Amino acid sequence: MKNLKTLMLAGAGAMLVAQSADAAMTYANGDLLLGFRKDAATSNLEVNLGSINQIKNIAGTGQVLDFSTKFTSADILAGVGTVGAGSLNNAIWSVSGSINALNQNGITAGTRSVWLTSARGINSADVNTQTTPWTRAASQGSISSAVLTVGGGFAAANGNAGSTTAAVIANGANSYHDNIGDGGDFATFQGNIENTLSGTFTTGGTAARSDLYELQQGAGNGTFLGYFELGTTGALTFVAVPEASSYATAFGAALMALALMRAHRKSEAHN
Repeated sequence: MKNLKTLMLAGAGAMLVAQSADAAMTYANGDLLLGFRKDAATSNLEVNLGSINQIKNIAGTGQVLDFSTKFTSADILAGVGTVGAGSLNNAIWSVSGSINALNQNGITAGTRSVWLTSARGINSADVNTQTTPWTRAASQGSISSAVLTVGGGFAAANGNAGSTTAAVIANGANSYHDNIGDGGDFATFQGNIENTLSGTFTTGGTAARSDLYELQQGAGNGTFLGYFELGTTGALTFVAVPEASSYATAFGAALMALALMRAHRKSEAHN
């Protein structure tokens, strides 16, 4: 009887471990999804970075958010590391998010707002130069639906090795790979939102940067929120670039301080 109880407890423990390893993902409209893929791979890695609010709340402040805990090198290897030398070499990535209702999930933005990246060094001269902003459209239903379709596929997936934020998803109808398309534009957007890493990125490359824009339905340029930086080891951060007015204020303060210092020196010299 004792042995039977031991076996039953062991079996129950094994079931709990299995359930933990296959933890279901969570996704809410307005969450940002990081997608990694490779042209010849049969699966991709998708990572939930959390609500866009965490970025909107620090816009223009110069603060840095670290997303490196959302996924691991093992996740990268499982998702895109089976093709090419080095797990991130030749990988293609982007970040996207959307809502389909006004101020959905506590996010201050209009219906069918989208948040999409644009790769520096591909859509701009180099990694230190901001890209030309994506433009807003009067109707963004198609791109919003495409982004949310990927989110739905993510929500139905299981976490890689028990992760609650990263999932390895086979190519298919609701996957990042199939929806983003070869053009990196969800087959409906105005341009390629993806960043393509070199074949030597992990050994001889430099950090890759992609700008993030908020596009609410309407006209004119999207709002620049800052940029993501992906390091050669897979570390991902977001930099909320200070607004131009912040630079002007800081510059003005520096000039005033310099003028006061010079006046003080002159005063001391006369004394």
